[in-house]
Amino acid sequence: LEDDDRLNVSYHPSIAFTYVALNLREAGLSDRRVRQALALAIPRETLMETHLGGHATLATGMLAPMHWAYEGDVARYDYDPERARTLLASAGIKPGELSVTIKISTDRFRRTLARSIAQAWREIGVDAAVRSFEFGTFFADVKAGNFQAYILDLPEPMEPDMYRWMLHSLSTPIKAPSGTGSPYALADRRFMSPGALDDHVTRDPICGPWQRQALSDATRNWVQRAFGVEPAYSTANRMFYANPLVDCHVELGLRETDPEKRRPHYAEVQRLVALDLPVIPLWHPDLRVI
Repeated sequence: LEDDDRLNVSYHPSIAFTYVALNLREAGLSDRRVRQALALAIPRETLMETHLGGHATLATGMLAPMHWAYEGDVARYDYDPERARTLLASAGIKPGELSVTIKISTDRFRRTLARSIAQAWREIGVDAAVRSFEFGTFFADVKAGNFQAYILDLPEPMEPDMYRWMLHSLSTPIKAPSGTGSPYALADRRFMSPGALDDHVTRDPICGPWQRQALSDATRNWVQRAFGVEPAYSTANRMFYANPLVDCHVELGLRETDPEKRRPHYAEVQRLVALDLPVIPLWHPDLRVI
């Protein structure tokens, strides 16, 4: 920071997004209360001051406050280790029973940040560790879903359709179900959004009608696979998150061209994701300009 003064460095808000991703195929991380506890245990403001000199904006989700689709009325997770311990206990997890390894690259800043987060998790009774890898190895594991937790940045999430790319339930690296004990691992991602025909979706005034589209898409996906053609979904949902209401709103938001009609869909997505927490938002780091 002293060098910043000497070099006449200035900082400007950015839309980059730093987050902790959690693998929901892991039985210990499949319970929303556990993920919320991990979020509450991270002293984000202290870490932001310590590691970034305060040059960042605390995040509530993928989109920065300056973004046209940003929704600020979402669940927030200010530092509260006592509440974190209570949530772990309510999920039936005793101190020392949950183990989480954070994978990161060999970048010095990432290693230091990950160690601080791991220490915060250990303070609420989670057996947390950090493993760093050369970036190619690290990112290959991320893309394959071979992790429990990792820390990464999204450099420019400008288009809110990034939520569909990153969190649609059919956009996972592994599509077929597997029996690992997590409901997210048991979900079949090859044809229809898991839970798309559930009663709570049927009763939803916006997503009830969307079920017909989900059935149509499932038929199309089945036919394409029968002919050896992979349906056009990404593999960026490395957390293996699944929420049919999120799938509904990101699909409906993509169909609209008017920002005012798109905004309500992405506002609801942000509210749902903030409760489910497949990723823990950290901050939007400022842009350093010399």
